[in-house]
Amino acid sequence: GLYYRANSKAWMTGILFQEWLNVVDKRMTLKKRKILLILDNALSHVIKDLPLKSIEICFLPPNATSRLQPMDQGIIAAFKKRFRSYQLEHALEKLDEIDLNKTDRINIYKIDILKAMRWCQNAWNDISSATIRNCWAHSGMIVNSPAPGSNSNLQAEDQKLDDELAQAMKKLAVNPF
Repeated sequence: GLYYRANSKAWMTGILFQEWLNVVDKRMTLKKRKILLILDNALSHVIKDLPLKSIEICFLPPNATSRLQPMDQGIIAAFKKRFRSYQLEHALEKLDEIDLNKTDRINIYKIDILKAMRWCQNAWNDISSATIRNCWAHSGMIVNSPAPGSNSNLQAEDQKLDDELAQAMKKLAVNPF
C-alpha cells in the first residue's frame, strides 16, 4: 500500500514527481474521483505534457506558499509530531531490550526504510480531519470556518501529544545511552 521511489541524492526530481503524479492520477481515475492538487513552484514540480484525467493542478503564486498552503498552516507540524511519537516509542522499547552488562551499544533510533514508511502512513492517518479543516480555514483558501469548539479540542489533543512526547524524552534522557 505504499509507493516508494528514490534517487542517489535523495532529492525529489521532475521525473520522480511525474511518475508519482501518474500513479495518483491512475488511482483517482479507478476510484472515479477528481482532485485538485495545489503546488508551490519547486523545480521538481514539472507537469510538462502529462495527460492527467483526474487531477487538476493549481500553482500557488511565488513567495506565497508559507502563507497560503494548508500543509504549512499546521498539517506538517502535526504529522512530524506524530511521527516523532512513534520514533520515541520505538527507542523506549529498544532501551527495555538492552542488556546493560553487555559492552555492545546499539543505536536505539536505527530503523529500516519500511518501518519509517509505515510510521509515516500511521502518522498521517492519526491526523484528525478537524486538524486538516482548521489548517485549510487558517490558510484563507476556503471560506468555511471550523466548527465551534474545534480549536479548543484541537489544542487539547495537541497538548496531550506534547505531554506524551515530553515524558518519553525524559525517560530517554535518564538512561545512560
